Amino acid sequence: MHGHHSEACHVAQQHLGDSERERQECGDLGDRTNLLAQLGDGSVFDRPGAGRSDPVEAVESDPDRMRDGYRRSIEYSLSTLVSYVEKHGDDDLVLVVLGDHQPAAFVAGDEAGMDVPITIVTRDRAVLDRVAAWGWQDGLRPGPRAPIWPMESFRDRFLTAFAQ
Repeated sequence: MHGHHSEACHVAQQHLGDSERERQECGDLGDRTNLLAQLGDGSVFDRPGAGRSDPVEAVESDPDRMRDGYRRSIEYSLSTLVSYVEKHGDDDLVLVVLGDHQPAAFVAGDEAGMDVPITIVTRDRAVLDRVAAWGWQDGLRPGPRAPIWPMESFRDRFLTAFAQ
């Protein structure tokens, strides 16, 4: 594996999906610390009006707002995972994080492929040794030569590597 990784954990990543389509780059995750500080202990949701939003029609009629909402939902999901690793991660933790699907065309564009990233996060080098032959790389962003497999290929390889 090449690239950079933190001392706290090793990360391997690849793309899964449609090899005939061009990969989409991941966006900036933004200020994770600020997002988590805003959420704090959850009491923010006790405020008057918390959980209320504009009518669906108002949101859906504004593509920029829809794109921003999608970006923020991804940012929140990834920030939550990072926070969990920082707070609860230990030498035995292994996370397998994979995308479900590409966003709608108004977010990703009409030419977006069906590829989604998959990442293994762990401190345990032995875990990554089991997948070393897969050609993955260090880091959270797949490089241009990251392998692309259909989801079932990843499943079969993963189960074979860790069923022993």
